[in-house]
Amino acid sequence: MESDCNTYHVMARGTAKQIIFEDDVDRIRFTTLMNSLFCKFDISIFAYVLMDNHFHVLAQAPLPSISNGMRRLLGSYALWFNERHRRCGHLFGGRFRSEPIEDDDYLLTVVRYIHNNPAVAGLSPAADWKWSSYQDYLGKPGITNRDLILNMLGGIDAFEKFHRLEHEGKLPIDIPSASMQVKRLTNEEAYAMAANLIGEDALIALKQTPREERRTAIRLLKDNGIGVRQIQRLTGLPLSSISEA
Repeated sequence: MESDCNTYHVMARGTAKQIIFEDDVDRIRFTTLMNSLFCKFDISIFAYVLMDNHFHVLAQAPLPSISNGMRRLLGSYALWFNERHRRCGHLFGGRFRSEPIEDDDYLLTVVRYIHNNPAVAGLSPAADWKWSSYQDYLGKPGITNRDLILNMLGGIDAFEKFHRLEHEGKLPIDIPSASMQVKRLTNEEAYAMAANLIGEDALIALKQTPREERRTAIRLLKDNGIGVRQIQRLTGLPLSSISEA
């Protein structure tokens, strides 16, 4: 199933739950390959975690790009892993799984779910797990596009608070995304509201609008409850431009 905004929660597991990362050398190789191949296929990473026998990635790109990038990643890493560890046979248990993300709140819930995998497994608090994008969000050099998520949550302090919540799926009321989503708008409602706020012609032409005028229009849409991902669908603007407004 394809996502209207080209964002997917992707996961792959070792065959028969076999270990796919024996040590940090393996993990470094995997993240290096992922960064290189995802750049090649123009795939943006919002979150990831490497566990012993599986991994999760939250990524944005058209589904064909996701499929090609993941196929190359799994194939290249499996060949390298088998050669290094002197094994043969399939490393991954079939094709990767992908789940479309269509909703701002669900996007944030998936980010938290991914980062909390080590904590749920009893291995480590999310903030202390070395092999996830949580470290990137704390400011360490990494491969993650942090801007959208930090903008939605309201900064690093809110990001850390969000990950400490006990009840998965429930957004705290002081996080901007939650307050903006009290009433969920359908795509039709969002379009009608946006056209009313800035004009239908201006909405269509927003990509060609001067930067400051565009930022003002985007802030107006956000302030009136239109989600970041709905703005992307309505205007065709990249998420980076919407999140920085």
